[in-house]
Amino acid sequence: MNTYKKLTILFIILFSQESFSQTQGTSEINVSLGVATFEDFRVAIDDVISSIVTTVVSGQELTHSDGGRLTGYTIHYSYAVKDRWMLGASLAYQTVNRKLFLDNKESGKSSSAVYSFGVETNYRYISNPIFQMYSGLGAGYAFGKSSFTLEDTNLEFKDKNKTDYKINYFTFHVTALGFRVGKKLEAFAEIGFGYKGILNGGISYQF
Repeated sequence: MNTYKKLTILFIILFSQESFSQTQGTSEINVSLGVATFEDFRVAIDDVISSIVTTVVSGQELTHSDGGRLTGYTIHYSYAVKDRWMLGASLAYQTVNRKLFLDNKESGKSSSAVYSFGVETNYRYISNPIFQMYSGLGAGYAFGKSSFTLEDTNLEFKDKNKTDYKINYFTFHVTALGFRVGKKLEAFAEIGFGYKGILNGGISYQF
């Protein structure tokens, strides 16, 4: 059998309408890790703004240590309201910890912890018992707390050595492309952008 025939047979199997993995009434729960989340981008923008404000007000250069970001964790539940069409919800958690430097001298630290809750939907345009391919959308809300300590600065704070503030914002997630391989217990990987991260992957269980 030549390669063309093998690919044709594989194509027919993957797109077969006879056997769906996500039939109506099916449930799925998964846990995953994500990198380059929306929170990472929000923190990066916040760092730039705080650096500019500090430099303008105090005349000192404020910089932040690279790294210190903890990979985001997500737990997700979904239910097949129709064949191939899933509705569900996700809860993501992430912490970010950094050192602060004034004129290249370590002068404090910053930390934040954020929860993101989102309602999601996705559609499996390839769905069979061992392989699925899908795309999806999610919208939700993020909340948490950020705090920092900063010494040796001319900035005036209500409490100069410790400042806390709440984090609240609307958030989202777009799954551009997702893959699942397996039967009841599956491995999956997703490419997208939002509270789960640009790259997100883990394990899921279907029941």
